[in-house]
Amino acid sequence: MRKLLIYLLLILISGISCLGIHQDWSGIGNTLHTVLLINGTGTTFTDVSNGGTESAITVAGDTTWSSGQQRYGTDTIYFDNAGDWLQLADNDKFALGNVWTFSVWIYPLTIVDSDAIFSQRVDWSNIAYFTPNGTSGDWRFYVSSGGVYNFQAKTSGDLCPANEWAHLEFASDGNKGYAFKNGIPLSGEPYTYANNGNWPNLAADMFIGSRDGTVEYNGYIAEMVFTKGRVLHTRKFDVPNRNN
Repeated sequence: MRKLLIYLLLILISGISCLGIHQDWSGIGNTLHTVLLINGTGTTFTDVSNGGTESAITVAGDTTWSSGQQRYGTDTIYFDNAGDWLQLADNDKFALGNVWTFSVWIYPLTIVDSDAIFSQRVDWSNIAYFTPNGTSGDWRFYVSSGGVYNFQAKTSGDLCPANEWAHLEFASDGNKGYAFKNGIPLSGEPYTYANNGNWPNLAADMFIGSRDGTVEYNGYIAEMVFTKGRVLHTRKFDVPNRNN
């Protein structure tokens, strides 16, 4: 825990912008093993993860760090819905298995069907995906393998309204699934849970801010985290305050 607190403190002091995908974020006394950690400035995005697992990042369009909406530090990642996304080549490290967490802050500027926060898609039967479901404020997060929804959380109503920050977290502990907005459990968390919530090894690139580079998100993303082998929360929790 001391190492994690020092790590977060350094980010706050330095003002470095970062988007992290973490593996095995274990409990007190254990080490944070990073599989993807992105920082940078302007239009530069660099994976500085530990353990020799660094991935090359392809920057599409004019995806940029922006101070328009802030979380921690000074900047968050801005996508303008006009050809912007980040792309990472397929890597086995994204096979999260049965125990995992996906956590993210988002600030949508518009809500458009299928404008994904992230996607890793082989086909519609084998996919991990977080996207608006229509234009009414409904959202859908799911992981599918062989046409079976191993994990699916759907909402009705304004889960993430435009022009405000929302923290979303989805997780599997191998026996049960969890879904939260701003630290509050969502009703029916999740709606579908099978195969112990397995997040399989999907032979496809990882896109952030887009679905396959065909439809793009419009808004800001901050503190995106994937964990492998660790569920961050199983009950109501307090999310940190934002800067603005």
